[in-house]
Amino acid sequence: MASRPWTSKVLVEMSKETVPPLDGNNAQPAESPDDDDSKPRINGGLEVWLTVVALFCVFVNSWGVLTTFGAFQEFYQTVLLPDQTPSAISWVGSIQATLIPMVGIFSGPLVDSGYLRPLIISGSFLTVFGLMMTSLSSEYYQVKTPIPFRVSLQLIAGKVLLAQGFCVGLGGGIAYIPALAVVSTRFTTKRPIAIGVASIGSSVGAVIFPVMFRQLQPKIGFPWAVRCIGFVSLLMGLVACTILCRRPGLKTRARSLVDWTAFREPSYMMFSVSLTCVMLAYYVPIFYVASYGRVVVHTTTSLSFYMVAIVNGSSVIGRVVPYLLVAYVKSIAILVLAVTASAIAMFTWIAVSSIPGFIVWACYWGTLSGVLVTAPTSIVAHPVFCPRPNYMGTRLGMMWGISSFGALGGTPIAGALVNLDTGKFVRAQALCHCIDCRKLTGTLFSYSFVFKSTDLDISGSPKAVAKMAESGNAIKNYFCPDCGAYHRIEDAKQQLTQFLGTPLFGRRSKQKTGGDFDDETIVRAGIFDDVGLLQARKPDVEIYTDRRLEWITPIEGADQVCGMLSL
Repeated sequence: MASRPWTSKVLVEMSKETVPPLDGNNAQPAESPDDDDSKPRINGGLEVWLTVVALFCVFVNSWGVLTTFGAFQEFYQTVLLPDQTPSAISWVGSIQATLIPMVGIFSGPLVDSGYLRPLIISGSFLTVFGLMMTSLSSEYYQVKTPIPFRVSLQLIAGKVLLAQGFCVGLGGGIAYIPALAVVSTRFTTKRPIAIGVASIGSSVGAVIFPVMFRQLQPKIGFPWAVRCIGFVSLLMGLVACTILCRRPGLKTRARSLVDWTAFREPSYMMFSVSLTCVMLAYYVPIFYVASYGRVVVHTTTSLSFYMVAIVNGSSVIGRVVPYLLVAYVKSIAILVLAVTASAIAMFTWIAVSSIPGFIVWACYWGTLSGVLVTAPTSIVAHPVFCPRPNYMGTRLGMMWGISSFGALGGTPIAGALVNLDTGKFVRAQALCHCIDCRKLTGTLFSYSFVFKSTDLDISGSPKAVAKMAESGNAIKNYFCPDCGAYHRIEDAKQQLTQFLGTPLFGRRSKQKTGGDFDDETIVRAGIFDDVGLLQARKPDVEIYTDRRLEWITPIEGADQVCGMLSL
């Protein structure tokens, strides 16, 4: 059969020849001379379905945490890391998305060799550890001097890229493929349904975590909001370890981390390369849906965060419903239809301009995305792609490892090509409670719009009055020369660069490579004649909330920041 040309007809013939009829719980897989694991796949029973529960928990800790990154991307862009570009921030999620499947190249063969217990325990630990270190992070990634070993923990804790990108990604990858291989080898005819049910864990995590983060961050701050997510991850890890470590697997002889025979199989290689192309675009909507909603569709900040949950919640449909139809439609056909529909969805994304339409599109894409990540696993477990069941972990790890290169490059490329911050949009609507703004406006707080200076044209020759603010910053207040109306503030604080202004209260300036400056201009909302503009744009952030009077109610849905936003 190996000498015949590879065609779709041959695949059908192969599947008929290699898969014997299955009869309920007495179904036995075809034996392979190289199969060291004589335990039959029983296709059901309490113990086997408990492994599905364990895989559910692993999905929560791997893909569930990963697909939450859209909420983190929005928070990092607007609050924690505003000096980083969307493309740079997306590398955190891309590395995480790459490591989860890529580590399977190593963890897959290890689970085939009987090392299930240490893999599940170490993977669960690294995921929780990475989240806890993320809660302590305040920088993207910057090491100016060699760091002694004794403070290496502080290095991880202070850097988002190391903690959330590498540590969480490694943890998810170490545990994901082993748990997936266990379920894949314990089921035969019910395998697609079992994997589909377990993969709901990804949707559950990706719905709960963004909502948790959005609700907790304004109340208890970024560190404790992330720690709460870490505690949920800890619970999921304990459940997975308890179930899967009961049967650690049989020790087998050492073998290569790669099944080199797979590279000589056109069906397996074409499938893996095709999946790489899918992963190149898969994470772009998930990572940027929140930012797109806020900047382009003009959703509220609160709704932009919840768009991540809407996308991931809709994926439940795609993870389960198609596999209820496997008796009538082959899994490979379902995947082909989903990929085609997803390509259409990506092109229709650019036509979305209203909030209702954006929500409908998010549900549509979310449903399709559920198929894209669950179908490949059930398909590669077929004897056409994996003829020897004891090599299931190796084949799964190789397939996802190859596809991970698409996940690595997709979102950073998208961030560089479609930089949301280059459009002529209001960058923030801020309510400030600082003492300087009270004195400047004669009120208890101020409401301002933040623009990029290059996107704002101010005509005439406004009068400028310089003063030293209470914070020690040198500021300039601009007034109309005819009526004295206030126009804007420029900040010229000296710190690290020539001009590093106070965020949101003047010109925010940052020196770029080559000596040029990026800066922003602050305009008081009250000078606009269009009342409809003010009605449509509520403040999306409140700053200096530690100085807010107790009887002033916080604005619902607005980020709450003690002090200034970092530049």
